[in-house]
Amino acid sequence: MRFSEFSEDEVLRVRKKIEQVLWEIGMRVEMSKVREMCAAAGAKVEGDRVYFPPKVLNRLMALVPKTYEARSPYGRSWTIGAGKQYMTGIVMDPWINDPAGVRRPAMDDLLTNLALMEHYDDIVMVSRMDFPVTDHKGDISSYKALEQFFLNFDKHIMAYCTSVESLKEYFEIGQTILGDRPLKDSKLMSVAVATLSPMALTDVNCRLLLETVKYNFPIIPTTCPMAGTTSPYTLIGTFIQGMAEVIGLCAIIQAVNPGNPYIPAFGPSVSSLQDGHDMYYTVEKPLWKIAATQITKSYGLPYMAECGGNTPAGFDMQCGAESMFQMLSAVGSGADVIAGVGSCYNANGLSPENIVIGMCLKRQAEFMTRGMRLTDIDESFDSIMEQRDTGYFMMDDLTIEHMRSGEFFSNETLNMAGEFKEEPSMLERAQGIIRKVKEAYVSPVPADAQERIKAYFAEKIYPRFS
Repeated sequence: MRFSEFSEDEVLRVRKKIEQVLWEIGMRVEMSKVREMCAAAGAKVEGDRVYFPPKVLNRLMALVPKTYEARSPYGRSWTIGAGKQYMTGIVMDPWINDPAGVRRPAMDDLLTNLALMEHYDDIVMVSRMDFPVTDHKGDISSYKALEQFFLNFDKHIMAYCTSVESLKEYFEIGQTILGDRPLKDSKLMSVAVATLSPMALTDVNCRLLLETVKYNFPIIPTTCPMAGTTSPYTLIGTFIQGMAEVIGLCAIIQAVNPGNPYIPAFGPSVSSLQDGHDMYYTVEKPLWKIAATQITKSYGLPYMAECGGNTPAGFDMQCGAESMFQMLSAVGSGADVIAGVGSCYNANGLSPENIVIGMCLKRQAEFMTRGMRLTDIDESFDSIMEQRDTGYFMMDDLTIEHMRSGEFFSNETLNMAGEFKEEPSMLERAQGIIRKVKEAYVSPVPADAQERIKAYFAEKIYPRFS
């Protein structure tokens, strides 16, 4: 069962508007070198703006790989876009959504979240916001957290960097991990490149783009228009502008490095017209993510949809309802990658409980979108016929066959006891799972790689703070 927003005719109509934006309005590109590459690929350049004629745009879009391989540092591999739905996880955010209250992250939070990333096989990509931990003071704190990040997981690396210097450090660490093997074409990491709404690619993001394509690493667009301030105050207006930024960036990347992998993502939000704050996890978000999946797949591209989260802090009924609403729409959209499990507090918070509960919600969403299958309809009819006089199905052959088949949903995170007995709550169950995972966790990073990573930080990073 897949959720859809547009009919086939509406997909074509929306695409026409997106392509009209890129041809008639274009994108402001601040770096002349990138503009020149776009011009060489057939785009029209006037001043600092790049305009893509529809034929040129579609030719460039056709260059994007329909699938690509994502590898971990130590031998794991996943094919993105081949029909299986994978997940990304976050291990660090500005706030920790603790049952005792919102607080700043400590190193133990990072290590706990990394252990959970390894625990869940569905999670194949991991990202970390560049944020300090309370265990250390000053600028060294974020680097202490970065070192532990690389020492404690074996999933595909998602680099969300805000400076070229930071990105180069990621590349240096990647090369340190690989040793003598080349970083180029290693498929070790994906890199985020942001667009600035409306319709702009800044100099720093041009530089991030150019550094990334040297290694043929997949690029993830960070595209976050805000309805009412940086995009139109309509659902479809923000969608068309934001998707024009996503598709426009894709075309620019193909002009710079034809065939470079790209996985579209789209993170719009709503501006509060009362006080101007950014409302990120709103009811509109599922409509945007379902529509974005449809449009990008109409171009033959894979897509990454957010699965977080909730707006307030805490673990109340609103948080639960919002979390399921967001997860169900992400899974049901048919996106290739479900992004950001554990994210909460209006996309500024994170907690291990939210990760565990989020993974349970994903299982529920998968169950719902699977729907009711007809494969056992004849056997089920035979069961009814056989028991028509006794009405006792507990020892029926069909019951015994399906009792452990997943025909009916269960999950260790859920309290399924109802009125029959007292059981721990969902939150308490999640905390129990976290304790078990932490107790059993051993870093998957080989000892020799750990030594190389530690030496890199000791020799290249920490002397700056002496």
